[in-house]
Parts: sequence; C-alpha cells; structure tokens
Amino acid sequence: PFLPALRTRQTAQPLANRLGGLVTVDAALIEVDLGDLQDLPKADLPRNLRKAHQRLPVPGGESLFGVWTRFCVFADRIAPGTAQRGDLALVRHYGSNRMLWGVLSGPSFEGTLQHRSYAPETGSVASIPMPTG
Repeated sequence: PFLPALRTRQTAQPLANRLGGLVTVDAALIEVDLGDLQDLPKADLPRNLRKAHQRLPVPGGESLFGVWTRFCVFADRIAPGTAQRGDLALVRHYGSNRMLWGVLSGPSFEGTLQHRSYAPETGSVASIPMPTG
C-alpha cells in the first residue's frame, strides 16, 4: 500500500496553520494503487488504463471501482454538515480527484467516469457541492 504523500501534507500545512486546524491523513484518500505500473512515467502508462481497469484491478494494484469504494468509505465518515459549514478542506494532488469529486457531489460511479465538468487547474481550489441528504 502507498504511504500518504509527503508533498500533499506539506501543501496542507500552511493552510492548517493559517486557519488553526490540523492536518489529518486519511488512508481512504490515498492515490490510485497502480501496482506493477506504479513507477512508470505517465507517457508509458497504457492509454486505455481508465477504460480497461474500471472494475478489473491493475496487476498488483486496484481498479477504479476500488478507488471509488475507498472514497465512499471516507464520505460516509464525514460528519453531516461538516463541509457545508466550511470545516473541511481536502488537499490532494490531481490523480484521482475526479473520482473523489464524483463521490462527494453525487453522480454514480459510471456517471463520474463519463462526467467532464471537473477539470481544475494546477494549484487551484475547487469547491465541491455536497449532497444534502
């Protein structure tokens, strides 16, 4: 399994310091486990990775549905209303953010894979409308 990214924690710390919060690492939010493909340069990854591994795990890793399931576990643990009050900031790097966006904003797994509205710029802040019930 992956260890939570040091770079992500370093990115979150100044925000936590400014707001008087804590940086908490949640294992459910780690990046996609690419298994045997993990150390390949992005250009060398199979072009059909998202299509071929929706439900079939990457050799030695996980499927996109596995990522979806982990993120659902996280979403189920968020206290009702936390994000609406502004008590929650998620600091992540791009890899699986579209999947997290889908879990938090409501589309199904399949809907998230087809949705194209989530495309933040590098270094940007994205607000995710949370379902209310």
